[in-house]
Amino acid sequence: MTLQTIQLAISKRLKARKPVINLSFADFTFYDSLLANKKIQTAFGNVFEYPYYYPTAKGELSAREAISDYYRKFGQEVDPARILLSPGINQSYLYLIKLFGSSTASASAVTRRTSVPAPSDSTILAPRPHNPSLEEVAGFLNQKIRYFDLDPTNGWQIDLNSLRQAITPHTRAIFLMSPHLPTGAVQSPETLTALFAMIKGRNIAVVMDESLSDFVFDKKEFPITESISTGNQVIVSLQTLSNSFALPGFKLSWLTFFGPQKAVNTLYQSVEYMADTFLTLNQISQTVLPDIIKHSVNWRYKFATQIEKNSRLAASLLRKVAHLKLHKPDGGFYCLLEASTAHKSDQHLVIDLLNQTGIYLHPGHYYGLDPAKQYLVLCFLQDPGVLTSSLKKVARYFKAIS
Repeated sequence: MTLQTIQLAISKRLKARKPVINLSFADFTFYDSLLANKKIQTAFGNVFEYPYYYPTAKGELSAREAISDYYRKFGQEVDPARILLSPGINQSYLYLIKLFGSSTASASAVTRRTSVPAPSDSTILAPRPHNPSLEEVAGFLNQKIRYFDLDPTNGWQIDLNSLRQAITPHTRAIFLMSPHLPTGAVQSPETLTALFAMIKGRNIAVVMDESLSDFVFDKKEFPITESISTGNQVIVSLQTLSNSFALPGFKLSWLTFFGPQKAVNTLYQSVEYMADTFLTLNQISQTVLPDIIKHSVNWRYKFATQIEKNSRLAASLLRKVAHLKLHKPDGGFYCLLEASTAHKSDQHLVIDLLNQTGIYLHPGHYYGLDPAKQYLVLCFLQDPGVLTSSLKKVARYFKAIS
């Protein structure tokens, strides 16, 4: 059974005009749009009244300065000259995987699909479970990723022994995400300190996808990766408008570079060179970004508060359901549900749940988890009413099969 089988089951249900409620993807549409803000609308009006196009690979200086101000509100000083805009997190991944990717894959191998480096030779490490987009972009570039484990018994923190065994002389970069997709784990200061101690003196960069860092629960502070490092390691932080500002259609993200000046400058210039090849940045998004950041402070606070309420709502609805365990997230939009049923795999469980309730959840193996352990991935960025009614159906389903 494959993901295609699941898609066929969804298509069959839709053709029969039966509802499908997809709780595996974020629904940004239920919350009041930031674009309803009159001051932001005025900024858009100015763009259309005085249209212009100024192509720049690194992104407009005014936009990068606005991002610098955004970081300053969190007590972090970031030079705009170390910020580079991109049209999305996946393209940021593409730039960095291309640069850190294994040199054992020849240029001709990209077209022939041969001579793919073995995972043991891979220069890029990433955690398992993992964000599927990372693996898909790596596959597009004909690169392989070597995985290390997160520890489910320790709140899905990095399994340091697993990481230590995964590092080889070929390793050039460790890709992380915090809060993590799909576990919702926030890597602790202690974990990050141990990580940097492990790679001290090695030419290994840390790429931290912090695109969900505005959503950390229980009033905990988000541990800023750069502030924990010794300053000798190259760190690349990834952020995006899609999540923090609920504007996925704007296609605007950014990379921020930290570390030794010479190494950072070399990496930055390489990324800028690739960006200059395509010039895919949206002019309108860049131009209005300063106004979006300036006029969204209260909105972002209320939005983050709603996300945490949704997380607690999901936990309350599923807390006492037999044969189903919710792994409490530290932040983000996602969490894991761990089921124990008679189904052969997580995919069989997903299809049966879909057929019985109309609720679709992602199978855990899509994120690199063992399919035999029946993990389901829930995205709780949903309308609270839809989330409530849907999870009540999920609870009744598990009660019935128990």
